Amino acid sequence: MGWRSVIITQHAKLTYSMQMMIVQTRDGINQIPIEDINLLLVSTTQAVITSALISKLAQNQTKVIFVDEKDNPVVETAVYYPGARNMAKLKKQFNWDEHLKEVLWTKIVS
Repeated sequence: MGWRSVIITQHAKLTYSMQMMIVQTRDGINQIPIEDINLLLVSTTQAVITSALISKLAQNQTKVIFVDEKDNPVVETAVYYPGARNMAKLKKQFNWDEHLKEVLWTKIVS
């Protein structure tokens, strides 16, 4: 899971190569490590994105949001299968001691 939010606001081509998102614009080419990206906001209808990049971003649990001409969000990606780290957390929580669950539930309700 990344820490960086990337916003695309101009005509761009977004591709994937060697664990990097490649952003080609009229200003040049930038490379961003996939593992650093938490959110990709495509804030233009003039961007092209490859399915290979979308797939790698999904595997990294990166949220991708697309907007329309009026800058309203129209769609976002959702990962079908959570990463192993999240599944491990869930399994660990399911196996918590009953007393701990009761204490936590009491705190949540209060």
